[in-house]
Amino acid sequence: MKHRNQMQRWGKVLPAYFILLFLSIIMLFPFVWMLSSSLKDVTQIYRLKLFPERPTLENYRYILFSASTKFPQWFLNSVIVAICTTASVLFFDSLVGYTLAKFRFPGKKIVFFLIISTLMIPTEMLVIPWYAMARALKWVNTYWGIMFPGMISAFGVFLMRQFMSTIPDDLIDAA
Repeated sequence: MKHRNQMQRWGKVLPAYFILLFLSIIMLFPFVWMLSSSLKDVTQIYRLKLFPERPTLENYRYILFSASTKFPQWFLNSVIVAICTTASVLFFDSLVGYTLAKFRFPGKKIVFFLIISTLMIPTEMLVIPWYAMARALKWVNTYWGIMFPGMISAFGVFLMRQFMSTIPDDLIDAA
């Protein structure tokens, strides 16, 4: 009887496992293809083979150490933008989130609703106004031009407000 129940259970979950395995392979395939392609040389790149015949790290050597690429500068730019934007989001979003969670003022719910409603605006619609603003402020090709649009986020405000509202007021008063 026990064996029969176990077989029935496997009969129910086995198709789900096969579907999950199939979907996992589909989702992982682009990453495997990307890694495989990065290990191919120029003569092999257009062949539709998953694994290279002669794997090489020459492509990585070229991008990292060649004088014709500026990879160290590109990497440094990415690190600077990521650190500054993350610090800014943490600072500003926590300030706004705390204010909306713990202070009582008229229009608090309206302000929160307006902030959250900006999430409905697609980012693609904002690219041209951001560029026009960056050009007017002479921020084109500067760190400010790329960091400013991401310095505060409505989703971050939402997360911080939700977190701050879970902190008991007595704990804040005790501090």
